Amino acid sequence: MPFSSLPHELVAHIVRYLSKHHVAVLATTNHLFASLAQQLLYRDLYVSSSSHTLAVVVTLAKKPSVAVHVRAFAIQIDPSSVLFRSFYDALRTALSNMTGLTSLRLFVDSKFSSALRPVHPSTFSNLLNVSTSLVYDDNVALCLAKAKSILEVDFDSPTDTSPDSPDLPAGALPLLRSFTGPVRVAEVMVPGRPVEFIRLNTGTILENVAVKLAQSTAPVTLFEANVDSLSISSLLSLSQTMPHLRYVRFTTTSNSVEPPSHQFCDDVAEVLTFFPELESFELWGIHFEQTQKAPKSHGHIWKAKIFCPVDSGESNQQAPSPDLFSEEFMRYQ
Repeated sequence: MPFSSLPHELVAHIVRYLSKHHVAVLATTNHLFASLAQQLLYRDLYVSSSSHTLAVVVTLAKKPSVAVHVRAFAIQIDPSSVLFRSFYDALRTALSNMTGLTSLRLFVDSKFSSALRPVHPSTFSNLLNVSTSLVYDDNVALCLAKAKSILEVDFDSPTDTSPDSPDLPAGALPLLRSFTGPVRVAEVMVPGRPVEFIRLNTGTILENVAVKLAQSTAPVTLFEANVDSLSISSLLSLSQTMPHLRYVRFTTTSNSVEPPSHQFCDDVAEVLTFFPELESFELWGIHFEQTQKAPKSHGHIWKAKIFCPVDSGESNQQAPSPDLFSEEFMRYQ
């Protein structure tokens, strides 16, 4: 039986195991295979200025019949690249043509957030996760308001948000499960939505922040924050407002953060007894472990597993053990 006479479903299954080069060759042998090849070749796209593949954006803008096959789209433009506004207009059209898009990674010049402004009402209707370097502004908010199916958002912008800090409509992001981004954006997106995983990459964690983020309609089980300082009162506030936390990690990218003292480690360990469901905790690379059930409490007694700085007289102290937190934590990434 000729290959072209095989059922479409069988051909699709066979072609799935071919390299992209061979799929492209197959598309030129028979017009019946062209659509199938397009589905496979354009399903997952990564374009960047460094790989000289930005021309694909123009193709997708001009050919909606091709863009509909895209399911995952990632674009990264080097900050030093100079592109005309017409390119970002084409990007906006291309994104709107991707009616089946489920995953979007958009790392472009923040001045052109208009690329996310939907062209059609159905734009982004199937989007499940979005990651971007764009600052949260009106255009980004409009995109998210249209994307009812989004489960995860990740803001990797160098600044917290635009000056106006736009609100989202009450019914926006009804399925949002995971948030990564600045504190100020989290305060807009988390309350009133079923967010279980919160990762804060900039901002200060104050007591009122914990109270606001605890207004998620689902129990928050994972909390991570990049901070240069942490108060015991803020940590205690977390235990009171987010009692279902299981995984907590505080990191820092600053070289000026002083290692915590023994007393501070002891104070942290004492507060951890007030987290009834906590399983893993890390503070600036210091891992804490459960020792035993805490008396008169629903939690456990904790201690630092990688010890804080010690006096020279305590130099015989046990060496730090390997990272035990990350394995548990990464299961929820």
